[in-house]
Amino acid sequence: MNEFTKLLYDECVVNRIDFMKLTIPSILYTVQNTLQYYSISLLSAPVFQVLSQLKILTTAIFSVLLLSRKLSVIQWTSIVFLSGKTSFIYSLIYLLTDFLTYSYIRRCVISPIIPIK
Repeated sequence: MNEFTKLLYDECVVNRIDFMKLTIPSILYTVQNTLQYYSISLLSAPVFQVLSQLKILTTAIFSVLLLSRKLSVIQWTSIVFLSGKTSFIYSLIYLLTDFLTYSYIRRCVISPIIPIK
């Protein structure tokens, strides 16, 4: 046990910079997951999916801004298509579901009461 405590002390106290490099992202990841569970209870499934796919795009933007990484045109194009296709598909599903629900209500609920011309 003495060897373990010495190793723990060395990694957490002596190598503080390395410890902080791992601690800050892990705390942010925990906060992100907590907020994600909270948001899924408030949002519909398509909206949640679209917003979660935007994480790819924001990660790319922050890696360029904060880490000074360079992304090629092909990488940017693939990131935009990856985020865009999911957003587009789920937007279509959401609109189609909304339209079909409205059409069903209009046909089955409103029409028998108020004739539609």
